[in-house]
Amino acid sequence: MIRARYFSKFTNNLIGLINGGVSAVIVPKSLGPAGYGDFNFLRDSFEGMVNTIDLNSSNAHFVYTSRLSDSRRVNLFQFYITMLVGVLLITLVTALYVTGKTGLFWPGQETAYIYAGAVFCYLSYLATNLTNLSDSKGLTVVTERYRRVFSLAAMAVLIALFLVSWLDLRAYFIYVMAMQALMTVTFAFILRRSGAFDFRLRKMTLDELKEVSGHFYRYSAPLVVVLFVGFAINYFDRWFLQLIGGSVTQGYYSLSLRLATVSILFTSAMTPIFMQTVAKAHAQGESAKISAIFRKIGVFYFTAAFISIFFSFHSREVVELIGGAAYSGAVVPMTVMMLYPIHQTYGRFCGAVLLSTERTDLYRNITVFTSLAGVPLSFILLAPESYFGLDLGATGLALKTVAVQALSVNLMLFAACRITGQPFMAFFSRQAAVIALLALLGFASSAAGAALFGAPGKAGSALRLLSSGSVYLPLALLLCLAFPGLLGVSREELNEYFTAFLRYIGKRG
Repeated sequence: MIRARYFSKFTNNLIGLINGGVSAVIVPKSLGPAGYGDFNFLRDSFEGMVNTIDLNSSNAHFVYTSRLSDSRRVNLFQFYITMLVGVLLITLVTALYVTGKTGLFWPGQETAYIYAGAVFCYLSYLATNLTNLSDSKGLTVVTERYRRVFSLAAMAVLIALFLVSWLDLRAYFIYVMAMQALMTVTFAFILRRSGAFDFRLRKMTLDELKEVSGHFYRYSAPLVVVLFVGFAINYFDRWFLQLIGGSVTQGYYSLSLRLATVSILFTSAMTPIFMQTVAKAHAQGESAKISAIFRKIGVFYFTAAFISIFFSFHSREVVELIGGAAYSGAVVPMTVMMLYPIHQTYGRFCGAVLLSTERTDLYRNITVFTSLAGVPLSFILLAPESYFGLDLGATGLALKTVAVQALSVNLMLFAACRITGQPFMAFFSRQAAVIALLALLGFASSAAGAALFGAPGKAGSALRLLSSGSVYLPLALLLCLAFPGLLGVSREELNEYFTAFLRYIGKRG
């Protein structure tokens, strides 16, 4: 059952990867570094703001509903919270606008785009909540079928806007808001039709309210500090970069970050299902099952490292193809940022173990410690030389992001290994071995591509990517076959996964 749900999400994320590739080629070039930087600055700011106002109730809701066959009261409670999040978000933005403070919080941004960023992120928040509710109720295959349709339709609309030269910052905001609104309405319809939730406003008795809110409080209270500290520091990083470097530098960093997230698409498909399975096993006292599931995260780590390291060695070619000369300043930041998804994969699953087993206090302590440790590093790397900084711009923020991520994830990995009874050094040594071996393959394939096609320009970049990839892919596959332990599985388990995937593809065919 888990495999069917994962492969459904895997197929969707494969389509999402293609969609993301199309967007990566079209959007940065159409908006330009400044417009692309403005969009991502606003989106990332409001995503953090929405998550902070939510007070982690979405995760509490997901864990709670994963354990219960009848979760109507919990769903109703979360429904009221999501509406409250929207009201508070718009109220906050309006208050800043009325008092003339929007320019302070979002330097150089137009008011219309500030509101558009807020609406877009709230719609995305709604769609994510509905998707998680669908996953917790076993509706993954149904919702993912609709997501495939939306991904293909969104890709077609984006290409059409590009071909008729209508794609600017205004049109792009309208496009992303429309797509999120359609997804939200569709997922709500699926949930209502299945009987999982009917979206009717009902009164909750005082006893019901105490019971549900008590669970949410116990789960979320230790994480409130994490939310506020995390939002404040992440917002400061992007705000400081905007203030010091401006929209163009913001665009360089944004392009690097967005390209880096491509490597996380496959692993992100499994995270909600992983959290649900661990939460159920924890509620039933099945520690052996949690341990068995956790051992398999090596597959996802290797997948992320495989993609990330290849593109880290080919940052110049990717930037040339996607952004052209206007984004030449993004080459070094991308080289660094492509290392981010490698540890982010461990971070997702280790964080899921801590949250699903309700070790939220431990999760809080690790996150707050590493976040605060990154503040002086941000200042040193970003501040101008006149303020005793290195003035590294987008590259500086990329270095800080990767360094803090590596520290945070390995601390969480240590904690997760303690919980699941796994040897930490085995996971730690495996991640080092995977990075080292894939880096050797990346260097060799990059050198081969450069030797065969050293010509400058887009044609040369494309040929170098293709030729290097044709060397890198088979070498990586041979590495997996020769040493399946790098994936954290035995040879028999590797064959079993491959057979299951072929069976799933055969059914779809």
